[in-house]
Amino acid sequence: MKFSWLLIFFMLILEITPIKSQNNRWNYGYIVKIQNDTVLGLVKIKKTDFYKFVSFKPDSNQKAIKYDVTEVRSYKCGDDEYISLIIPNDLDIDNRSFCKKINSGAVNLYFSQIRKITCSCNPEGTLEKVYILLKDLSDPFIIEKRLFSDRIKEKESLASFFSDNKELSEQIRNDYYRFSQMIEIVNTYNRQK
Repeated sequence: MKFSWLLIFFMLILEITPIKSQNNRWNYGYIVKIQNDTVLGLVKIKKTDFYKFVSFKPDSNQKAIKYDVTEVRSYKCGDDEYISLIIPNDLDIDNRSFCKKINSGAVNLYFSQIRKITCSCNPEGTLEKVYILLKDLSDPFIIEKRLFSDRIKEKESLASFFSDNKELSEQIRNDYYRFSQMIEIVNTYNRQK
């Protein structure tokens, strides 16, 4: 009996270790600073704070520099691209965030986290995962999910965003899609453009 628990514990350690080391891995990429200087080098992000910080070093022998979202316009880490956007919010703070590009086309889809006030007991707000849509030069359109549900919050606004595609717009209004299907929604729209 003790051997089986020991075996399960050992397998769990092996399963967790690669995840932790992958989060701390340096990848080739670049950063574009606020002054539009593009610098190639090694980039590292932590999955827990990718929306606010990025670490960079020009080569493996130099010390890392940690940049905040206000110092960098965009960066690439491995195959993943991130841009800095000001996200509209209900707090009286600058809610600039790094947003991970999910796909591009007539509508670009990004993923990030933002601070939202969910109750008066936490005036600083809580972190919520959101999708951000950008169409042409429009302001970012934020897609949130409903609390304790995969349903899309403010589905009427989302349907209006895609109003030039009547079928897709109606499907959104009729709850055909869920928050977890945002990539599919954007891909459907982009294929028809």
